[in-house]
Amino acid sequence: MLFAIKFVHSMVFVVVSLAIIYVWYAIFTGATGVLLALAVGAIVLESAVYVANGLRCPLTHLAQEYGDVSGDDLIADIFLPQWFVPLIPRVCGTLAVLGLLVLAVRVVLAG
Repeated sequence: MLFAIKFVHSMVFVVVSLAIIYVWYAIFTGATGVLLALAVGAIVLESAVYVANGLRCPLTHLAQEYGDVSGDDLIADIFLPQWFVPLIPRVCGTLAVLGLLVLAVRVVLAG
């Protein structure tokens, strides 16, 4: 079960990371459309869940119930190096917030 929880967490990480990358792609290329809306929606939804859960991954408690003994309040993504895991909120959060702000400015200036 712990493997399944970590796998789901890793897939969420991949999807949200791709959404952040797509937002920056759209910023530099001027892309618009459904894919950009889905990317923004994924970022906003993930951010809302993270903030609503007290800046903790909501899967942390569940993973600890199934034997995650890391004790570092993060579920280690199984496909990422352990040293990178604590940096994820800062790196991804910064890129996401800046990307959404730049997109918002672009929309305001365009319209």
